[in-house]
Amino acid sequence: MSPQPPRLIIALLDRILLPEIHEDIMGDLTEEFHRQLGQRSVARSRWWYAAQAIRLCRPRLVRKPAMFHRNNNLMFTAHLHTAWRQIQHHRQSAFVNLLGYTLALVAVALLWLYVAHEKSYDQHHPHAEETYRISSQQFNPDGELTRHFEASAPRLGPTLAEDFSEVADMVRIFPWNYPSIMVGEKVLHGQQTAAVDPSFFNFFETKFIQGQPDKALQNPHSLVVTATKAEALFGPDWREESLVGKLIDFTTQDTTLSFTITAVIEDMPRQQHLQFNYLCPLAYLEGLQPARFQQRVMGDYNFFTYLHLPNGYDNIEAGMAEFIDRHQGPGEDAAASELYKLYFQKLTDIHLDAGHNGVLGVAGDLQQVQIFIAIGLLIGIVACVNYINLATARFRRRWREMAVRKVNGAHRRQLLGQFMVETWLMLTSATLLAAGIVALTVDMWEAFVDRDLTTGIGQMSTLWVGFAILLGSMWVLSGVYPALYLSQVQIGSLLHSKSEAPGGKYDYRSVLVGFQYVVAIGLLISLGVINRQFNYIDTFETGFRRDRIVHFRMPGALRPRAETFRAEVTKHPDIESITYNSRVPAGNLGDALDGSLPDVEGMTTIPFRLPFITIDEYFSDTYQVQPVAGSMLTIPAEGDTLMEFMVNETAARLMGFPNPADIVGQRFEYGWGKGFIVGVLEDFHFESLRETIRPMTYMPAQWFSRASVAYSSQADLADVYHHIQGVWDEMGSPMSFRPEMLEERYQAQYEAEARTQKMIRWFSTLALLVVALGILGLVQFAVESRTKEIGIRKVLGARMGQLIWVIGRPFLIIIGVGAVLATGITYFLAQEWLTQFVFRPPLSLDLFIWPLVIALGLTALVAGWHTLKAAFANPTEALRSE
Repeated sequence: MSPQPPRLIIALLDRILLPEIHEDIMGDLTEEFHRQLGQRSVARSRWWYAAQAIRLCRPRLVRKPAMFHRNNNLMFTAHLHTAWRQIQHHRQSAFVNLLGYTLALVAVALLWLYVAHEKSYDQHHPHAEETYRISSQQFNPDGELTRHFEASAPRLGPTLAEDFSEVADMVRIFPWNYPSIMVGEKVLHGQQTAAVDPSFFNFFETKFIQGQPDKALQNPHSLVVTATKAEALFGPDWREESLVGKLIDFTTQDTTLSFTITAVIEDMPRQQHLQFNYLCPLAYLEGLQPARFQQRVMGDYNFFTYLHLPNGYDNIEAGMAEFIDRHQGPGEDAAASELYKLYFQKLTDIHLDAGHNGVLGVAGDLQQVQIFIAIGLLIGIVACVNYINLATARFRRRWREMAVRKVNGAHRRQLLGQFMVETWLMLTSATLLAAGIVALTVDMWEAFVDRDLTTGIGQMSTLWVGFAILLGSMWVLSGVYPALYLSQVQIGSLLHSKSEAPGGKYDYRSVLVGFQYVVAIGLLISLGVINRQFNYIDTFETGFRRDRIVHFRMPGALRPRAETFRAEVTKHPDIESITYNSRVPAGNLGDALDGSLPDVEGMTTIPFRLPFITIDEYFSDTYQVQPVAGSMLTIPAEGDTLMEFMVNETAARLMGFPNPADIVGQRFEYGWGKGFIVGVLEDFHFESLRETIRPMTYMPAQWFSRASVAYSSQADLADVYHHIQGVWDEMGSPMSFRPEMLEERYQAQYEAEARTQKMIRWFSTLALLVVALGILGLVQFAVESRTKEIGIRKVLGARMGQLIWVIGRPFLIIIGVGAVLATGITYFLAQEWLTQFVFRPPLSLDLFIWPLVIALGLTALVAGWHTLKAAFANPTEALRSE
């Protein structure tokens, strides 16, 4: 049976649509729904159907409900007039509610835009819900996960497609190393390029401007270009003639390659984790390196593999161990299936779950989104709680009004309607104000989060439906309890001189006030924890020099003349040293190989893989990382068959040498090389503080891709750049000189967290402001409702401190309970958040004491101010206030 539209939506349309148009509209909707099923998933098609149903709720298309009959219209108008009079009579509390709602809705709307944008990634692709990316996992013989790569080997995808009938289609993507693109005299450096299988267009929605999808990647020398790069290469009038057939040259290192344009496509959507400007066939790379594509199914983690699995991956997962053992071959210490595993990741989850090594494209942060959802919900709930508290606090002001209405024949349903209309009016006014503020601030918000949040917002039906549901929920949450609370007054209350609110000493309102304090204190503790962690990162000693170091990529053409380049660069009086290496600290250790040490039976493989980098003898001077035993590496002479190796302290310890000097001189085999360990380098944090210090090995920089230059504190950075640029140009480098500061690279590791920190700080401040408004209104009302008591106590000689104590005492127990709950909840959440950082400061007591002091101080300050005003008023006026 084929999928059908949601039955609940069909039943709703049956009830509300006018009879004369019902049949035509339902038929058209059903026909369009089945057409959508051919382009989207069932879930997305049903969401589309629901969105269309909401758009049909227009006055000229729906039946007139009973609530809009004449009498009900008059009743609604009367309720509206009464609500407006209440706002005019109680301007101060109305202003507090309006400001609280407005601030809350501004924060919620901005957060909602961001969350909706982050969750929209890759939703537009065909078969998005049935497409999976394969990640590769490596384990040691003890079963411990050692590495998780987003990429996989080039042979894995085709082999899976051959062995498992569940694979309907497969595509591989190989990111090119940002080559330079040339057309005539025009050169574009560092372009985002990918080599892909022709099936790429079956997986990722692509709009063609020129050329055809089935022919775009047929020839190994084909090239697909995006519209932006077509304009950059051929000028703004490029659309006037076909670019198909034009030649483009690629330059990467020392090689120039020629390609022919076969298609021009629209720029890839920003709501897509893949971002490339050029696509060429993977067959071209396979022709250059055929052996690479015939290797085992695990290893060479440089290819991103996607599978179309209409029926999921359960069957593939069940046969994965046998598959890996058969194609990978046995390991030395364990079966291949125990050392390697595959991880299936749904396409629509990639953007927010890209926390592994070798991330491809734009990466989001699922934890960040979850934090923002929680903050948005908290802010919305706090605004509703503020309204509930202030509405129920006015009970004694409105009980006579309610009783008189009942005497005049009003039913409780009408009283409920009155309070719901008042809530509706307040929330609607706040929504209009918030919409204006969001319209004025959304550009700044987009610039800060580096996202184009408003593109395609009209088509994001789930965004509008979700926000409408949120507003409706806030209306119900804010209005129902006060309406039920205030409408239960009995006519007999008219016979009494006073009336108390229902409930005991600590009723539901006390619980809601306590909730406000829990939120306020919890947010203050959270801000303290986040700020302390990032201050710790900023001041943490990484073990290597980060300041006054500039690094850049070295082209292959300059490598044979590396010593000449070094000599020329160091002629500058303020340049201290230059070193060549394969990777720069404050990065990832991506490549790891097996190492072996001698024992009584010969050479034995150590039980863990060692990542490596290549360095030269100047590495120590440049980065100020010293050997703790032995000496630095030297480049072997031509013809030498034995290599020199260094390891770090962690590697020496894990190899069984707690004294680093004992491993110096040991024979060592690593990957393809054989030689001796000549030194042990002190530990330093090559990767981010989220990772532990890993065992490492260092090899001589016979092959390197990076240069790092250290300069003195007196140096003029612009002059240093100019000098290196001059040497670069003089030696005829084919690449442009693009330097980067090492400190900026280090800080970039925590850029997402730093942005999250600022965002949490801003929105937490907004939440605290909303909470403070609620507390301000409650304390103010508490003082106003006890004005007569304050006047009497003042006449009887009470001092100011005693008056403040009388007003503030009911809040102390609530604050105490709120502090205990907030401390427990935030301590648990803080510990969970801090687990992503291996290095972190301890949670000290002051983080939990200061928020309590602030909450007490704020309450005392507000209570003192209003009590002071009431105390200095004329006592006779106070005695007449009630």
